[in-house]
Amino acid sequence: MPGYVAPMVTAAPAPSAARPVRGDVREAAWTLGVGFAAGALTGFLVVGPLARLVMLLLRLTSPDAVKGVTSDDGFTIGRVSLATLNLVLVCSTIAGAAGVAYVFARFAVPHRGLRLALWTAMSAAVGGAQIVREDGVDFVLLTPTWLAVGGFIALPAFGGLLIALLIDRLASIPSPSPGERRPYLLPAAGLLGFPAVPIALVGGALMLALRRLATRPWLVRLVAYAMIAIALLLTVLGVVDLVRDVSALT
Repeated sequence: MPGYVAPMVTAAPAPSAARPVRGDVREAAWTLGVGFAAGALTGFLVVGPLARLVMLLLRLTSPDAVKGVTSDDGFTIGRVSLATLNLVLVCSTIAGAAGVAYVFARFAVPHRGLRLALWTAMSAAVGGAQIVREDGVDFVLLTPTWLAVGGFIALPAFGGLLIALLIDRLASIPSPSPGERRPYLLPAAGLLGFPAVPIALVGGALMLALRRLATRPWLVRLVAYAMIAIALLLTVLGVVDLVRDVSALT
């Protein structure tokens, strides 16, 4: 791709050999922290509650015989309990990890429209493939099948798109300057997805490395292309898995 320049996620100037490492650490930590928190908040406030609503809708459209049956996620169908909070926290964790991944999607695919389309497709394929199972209670006993399958493919697609839009919106917020007293409320919200914190830390280390290597465009392009190839591979594998499971269910 001639002339390709993979921009960093923030508007900060490209690092050079003379630039202090501390500044790049601060930028990388802020960028990944905002992405992680945006994902975790979306999972907690939107994706988790929507997942519960989809399950409620499926319970209402299914025969009464499904009440009391344990679902694939360990929930008792037809019973509202504190287990719903566990579902929301699980969604926060997964969405937090997705937020970290989207930070790198911004790095690898500069064109916003193309990036959103690819990201949403990958979210639907990978997320749907992880949820939809041909032998799962949620898809064998709950009816109609098209609603169960469609709902749990649309949910990760919508959640992924929402995370992307939020991170794109927040990306313009500059990292705090040294000594600036700015509350870190937004990155702190990532604690809602606490189990995914190691993913955010690894992502931060990778982002720091990319910032330090920005003086070597060929290497940055190579990393960007590798990320795109991995994303496309995951999408294809997800679609294949989904087609197999949906075919078995229908």
